Amino acid sequence: MKFLFNALSNIINGSANAIFALVLPPLLITKMSLEEYALWSYCLQTGALIGYLNLGVQTAVGRYVALYKEKNDNESILNVIRTADRILYLMFFIGILASIMLSLNIQYLVKISQQDLVLLAPDVILIVSIGYCVSLLLNSYAGYFVGIRANHVPMWINLLSKVILGFLIVIFVEKGLFFLSLIFLIVNLLAYFLSYIYWRRQNVASLISKLRHYSDSMQFIKFCLGLSVWNLGMLLVTGMNSTIVGYYSFSDVAYFTIANGLVMALIGFVSTGLNPLIQVFTGMHANNKSKNIAAVIVHLNNVLSFLMLLFFIMYHSVNDFIFTNWLTSEYVGPVSDFVNLLIISACVRVLNVPYALSLIATGNQSKALLGALIEGSSNFILALILCSLWGVGYLPLAMIISSIIGTLYNVFVNMSLMKNDIPLYKLDLLSFQPVCLLFGILFFYINPIVSYGLLSVSFISFFYTYKGFDFSIVKVKTEKEV
Repeated sequence: MKFLFNALSNIINGSANAIFALVLPPLLITKMSLEEYALWSYCLQTGALIGYLNLGVQTAVGRYVALYKEKNDNESILNVIRTADRILYLMFFIGILASIMLSLNIQYLVKISQQDLVLLAPDVILIVSIGYCVSLLLNSYAGYFVGIRANHVPMWINLLSKVILGFLIVIFVEKGLFFLSLIFLIVNLLAYFLSYIYWRRQNVASLISKLRHYSDSMQFIKFCLGLSVWNLGMLLVTGMNSTIVGYYSFSDVAYFTIANGLVMALIGFVSTGLNPLIQVFTGMHANNKSKNIAAVIVHLNNVLSFLMLLFFIMYHSVNDFIFTNWLTSEYVGPVSDFVNLLIISACVRVLNVPYALSLIATGNQSKALLGALIEGSSNFILALILCSLWGVGYLPLAMIISSIIGTLYNVFVNMSLMKNDIPLYKLDLLSFQPVCLLFGILFFYINPIVSYGLLSVSFISFFYTYKGFDFSIVKVKTEKEV
């Protein structure tokens, strides 16, 4: 029950992030020129790269707090948080320097034709990037609440800040991008102070200040560095795409960011919903229940395969209706062209989420770094090649190919390396449901009737898989919070 509550909290949290992807675009594109909206989107997407400086601290804190809760080691929890805060303060100042450098060099990254936007761009991207720097400081607080399975706390703070931000942007959109960037910064400061106030009420900060024994923090730092390399792979997969589009065709940034935001909302919705599995898997790992970890991964792999095939077919049944009623005619064609390809890579990447969470929970993410870098590098290189040869419309193909490369690397390499902690076999992740998903997507472009048949068969298999799964294995004991 606790897992389901935390999963629901995370889903609501992810839904708050979807405000920008689903609600804001149709409200803003009617009040902004194409290049103005492209610049605003570019600043949000490129400034968000600052977020990768978190070095995976939130995930690491959540994982170690959950681990030490299993052992009733409150002192180690306090040491983890103290170390995390120091890392984030350092990353904050590095982020400020990166923001300044980004502002000084934006004219070399994009080619803007409107002269007023050329003059405005450095200030807007500087302020937006500083807003993301402020958000870095939230990671240790959010990680702690996730670790003690109080996911609703960061959920409410994020939901409130996103609603306020979206509301203010829509109201003051006609004031210009400089004003909107100031709103973005102020709301991020508000979110930080709300988190800090709630954090102080937990009495953890006072306990840290009284802590006399400082344990070796290198284990935690190494874990974060491992996650940061993993994040680098994800940066090359998703984070750099808007920057690449902006370099080759600035006006297409407006179309791509709307399409990518829609698809990333889907991935984020699933990822945030499943994120509490880190605490569940950590508890299983601490209690030497590796077979339970594998059983949950296989079950979720089958469930997600069916749901992704269902979503894929449903999307293609209603996409014309959605886009014509969601966007203006100028945006419908280019955005739908991007989404039609991006949705394929999303279906593949979603399947990797449970396994990726298990790697973090068992402390094996460092062994999977090469795969993340190969996937990220292949996406980055292919994106540059395809965009330079045929245009930015082919960038989603790079994402599809790299997602397949990442999945195959997990199946044929990572599973062998991690078989002691996560006893999976190749056929576990290449079972009937994923095969139905693969051929369902492929045949949809040849003969959709075959895909409908595969969906029906997949549903029957899904029903029996769900019915036969022992949900008691995901129950974990809960200790008294710090």
